Amino acid sequence: MKKMLVWGTVALVMLALTGCDEGIKDAIIGKEPDKPTISGSWTKGLTDFEVKTGDQAGEIKYKFTATDPAADSYTLYYGTAGLNKAEQIILLNKTMTVTPQNDFTALSFTFSPGVSYSMVVEAKKGENDYARSVVISKVMAQDSPQLKVTVNGIGNAPTGKIWGASLLAPGDPSTPVAIGMQDASKAFVFYYPNAAATSPDFTKPFKTPSTYLLAIALADIATQKPEVIYMYNKNPITYTTSNTSITIDWDDFSESAPSVNSTVITITNIPATVTITALAVMDGITPKATAMVNNGIFALYEPTILGTPDNLKPWKGSGSYSITLLNGITPVASYFRITGGTTSSLYTFTGQETITLNYSTDFVAP
Repeated sequence: MKKMLVWGTVALVMLALTGCDEGIKDAIIGKEPDKPTISGSWTKGLTDFEVKTGDQAGEIKYKFTATDPAADSYTLYYGTAGLNKAEQIILLNKTMTVTPQNDFTALSFTFSPGVSYSMVVEAKKGENDYARSVVISKVMAQDSPQLKVTVNGIGNAPTGKIWGASLLAPGDPSTPVAIGMQDASKAFVFYYPNAAATSPDFTKPFKTPSTYLLAIALADIATQKPEVIYMYNKNPITYTTSNTSITIDWDDFSESAPSVNSTVITITNIPATVTITALAVMDGITPKATAMVNNGIFALYEPTILGTPDNLKPWKGSGSYSITLLNGITPVASYFRITGGTTSSLYTFTGQETITLNYSTDFVAP
């Protein structure tokens, strides 16, 4: 518990130093990194300590030669990047035992990938004699590689279409935590989503190891709206710092089924020349529900403020509303049925239900 309090205290001190007077800051963390020091009688101290970023995720490498006389122990202390004083790093009490190495050798501890640290080595002989290396105020642990998923057998997207992939957290399968786009090799390379969670932020490669559900959608290039969604139906994929390039088979995907909690509309006899990407249930000009097409099937959800389906809110409302078919945001056709010599532009919903409509007899072009 004491160590945790010390670590937290130093972290708070570092935070509080932001904007401090430079003189105060120099007194606490040091203006320049401490140079090698010795106490007692050493012929040679720790004069050649070096570190560098390693080869694997979370790895840092080091090297130094032994003291003269040889020390009883060599301890590496590490802490927040930017610390220049050995005493401040040692106070954190984050340690590991090291041994002299002529060539760069990976430290036994795996650090947080992409994070930088300050470091110093202390050699001890007897009860009181010590030698300290130069302080390395900043060295970065190797970052995690960007996740890449290759799907064997997926084939090329049809003209005017594009494949896109999403990683979904098993506990919240409605929100993408990463979005993948195909590179020149047709592998999906993943990025964090933009603020609206609608497209990848290409400035932020995805590097968060965990276990995820994987969905692949066929989308219209112009509208970026998904037309068909396929789910990887084997176990969730696991992205780790040592498993960053994953290969799976297209045969292990299947079309996602509509939500059983939603009202679901199936529309038959849609002509091949008519492109429909979405459906909206309207109360006048106010959207009540919306859905993206999935092979002629629409699972209805309440709309977000952007008009897109809120997959956390299945719609199963009652009442008489109009139905509009869309290609992106462009109306394609509206519900308009003649029954018994009368016409109606409204459909009467009766709560959660499964509905089948015929494009040829139930809809007219605008």
